[in-house]
Amino acid sequence: MQKLQARKAEIAIVCLAAVLSGCTAVATGEFQKSTNTVSTPEKFQPVLRGNFRKDAHAQMVDCVNDAFVSPMEDVLLGHVRQTRRADNTRIDIASSSSQFLVGYVFDNGDFRVDKSDYSGAVKFDRQLAASRACIERFKAP
Repeated sequence: MQKLQARKAEIAIVCLAAVLSGCTAVATGEFQKSTNTVSTPEKFQPVLRGNFRKDAHAQMVDCVNDAFVSPMEDVLLGHVRQTRRADNTRIDIASSSSQFLVGYVFDNGDFRVDKSDYSGAVKFDRQLAASRACIERFKAP
């Protein structure tokens, strides 16, 4: 019985320490304000632009998707999503509820990659270099 009470006391101390140190999360509106998605465009900056042949749209989408899937050095559990939109195909790297890198392969032959300010010091050098290679491979005349 004493061991059980001692164990409960230990758990209570650990929980109290976590709360006092700020190592817990509270569901507030601040979380929604800090989430970076394309619905918060002010949190994204363009980092790459280009043009490609309109007849190569499907190949460009495949190429950029493959570029984004390349190993991510600094992002744990990031995943690549591809979404067909009204005038483009959007390809992004997301983790949890935030998007880090978003590529737009527009139907008119334009291409753009935006980087979230949430990315901070995260490097996407491989993804950007591979995306540049896609532009070069399918460049407009």
